[in-house]
Amino acid sequence: VLLLLSIAGIVIYLGLSLASYLVLRRWHESALGKEN
Repeated sequence: VLLLLSIAGIVIYLGLSLASYLVLRRWHESALGKEN
């Protein structure tokens, strides 16, 4: 059970970090586009 929980936590963490990275990159590009 602990192994499954740890794996699920790692998958969720990686998914959130990837999603936040994509969102921040997209927002950064749009912000730069508006400034220019």
